Amino acid sequence: MKPAFTLFLLALLLPFCLLQGIQLDSTNRFSLRGMLPLEDIPEGSIAQFDWLLTVNGNIIESKHINLDAEAMHSFQFSSVWQQDSSDQDMQNDIYRVWLRASTARTEFRAGLQRINFGSARLIRPLQWFDKLNPLDLLEHTEGVKAGLAKAYFPDNSTLWLWAILSDGKPKGNEWIATTKDKFDYGLRYEFPLMSAETGLSLNHRPITSPVTAKETTESRAALDIRYDTFAGLWLESAVNYAPEIGPQWSLQSVLGADYTVSIGNGLYLLAETGIKHSSEDISTLRSQELLSSLMMNYPLGLLDTIHYLALVNWDTQLGAHALVLRRSYDNLALELRVNYQFNNSNSREDKLSLGALISYTI
Repeated sequence: MKPAFTLFLLALLLPFCLLQGIQLDSTNRFSLRGMLPLEDIPEGSIAQFDWLLTVNGNIIESKHINLDAEAMHSFQFSSVWQQDSSDQDMQNDIYRVWLRASTARTEFRAGLQRINFGSARLIRPLQWFDKLNPLDLLEHTEGVKAGLAKAYFPDNSTLWLWAILSDGKPKGNEWIATTKDKFDYGLRYEFPLMSAETGLSLNHRPITSPVTAKETTESRAALDIRYDTFAGLWLESAVNYAPEIGPQWSLQSVLGADYTVSIGNGLYLLAETGIKHSSEDISTLRSQELLSSLMMNYPLGLLDTIHYLALVNWDTQLGAHALVLRRSYDNLALELRVNYQFNNSNSREDKLSLGALISYTI
């Protein structure tokens, strides 16, 4: 959706809201982040300022139906310094804009929105529509233009239905985008299975082969299960089928667990191991990649928390470490970060960088 059109639409809706006595709430979030590579200063240094304005309001509130809306506008300025030059970029975009109608057991939301699900946090087979970073304080991810319906049943099960309009860019963990101006169609059913939370997901979309330029489709099916016992345990697995795209079949699965160790203020541990298979025939799937990940959080006090994240691909020998120190107030958050990317087969490709973030919300 074009920013100018959305602002025009909001300008039309604002007088209506005021005349109807609709209460609008707004927040402003200002953030400044920077990244400095330590191996070759100032090669590739980045500074980025972002102003995110959020306006939301309840349009209709009754016993039978509620109607609410949210609009978020992002103004972003970034600068990249190379060894002998610098580049600046300014973006003025709609970040989110949606309208939602809901009853006691149903809801329908249409517009530019965030859609994500699944229990995995680091290695995510169900990362179909978002690009969330597990250590991103601001949880920034591009939205999708979609219609999303949910139905909540008395047995604590939930049915999701969606249609997503493609802008021609890859979403989530896609490497081939849905054909521009075409739709993803899908559904998800979440239900309790004994003591576990279970989800079944399906998605179908049109794509174009980058090799043959032939139009084809991709279908996905996924299963995720989470069971909370002495620790949180989960399984997430997704299979993809795309004829005309080699290999035609791919399968990604992950096992994960989290637990808080009663040491000091409480050490939170989360570990996931994932494996990818692929083949031209589903009966001959073979392993392609083995991945492992670990995340630890430890509160140093009421305001300060230290976070650690490690990821490694045992087949490519690529991996990364991240160490983050964060201080959070009611409206202000400060963050210092050290990132280290390594290649065990070629240490000359190792990269070390230092980052910082300041975020203030009013």
